Amino acid sequence: MTDTALSKDSSWHLDKRVPIALILTIAIQSFAAIFWAGAINTRVAAVESRQNLMEQRQFDQAHESRIAALEARLAGIHGRLGRIEQQLDTIATLLRDGERHHDN
Repeated sequence: MTDTALSKDSSWHLDKRVPIALILTIAIQSFAAIFWAGAINTRVAAVESRQNLMEQRQFDQAHESRIAALEARLAGIHGRLGRIEQQLDTIATLLRDGERHHDN
């Protein structure tokens, strides 16, 4: 055999003995696999979107409870501050009254 004859025999070619039904079957299966993969990709994207939404809601709920706790603590601090201001006003009044008694 010569080099040209050998290269022609070793190259890939489609023989007429391959039935057209086999070619169509492989083509249809390939199309179905690509279609299935696209459908799975769409479903995965939907699940990821729902999961992200649920995680965001959990994050928001956790922060809402923390904010509520901080608001409650702030209200307590505000009440104590009001009592301190009243006590300071009382002390200031007593000091002024005491200074008036010393001046007389």
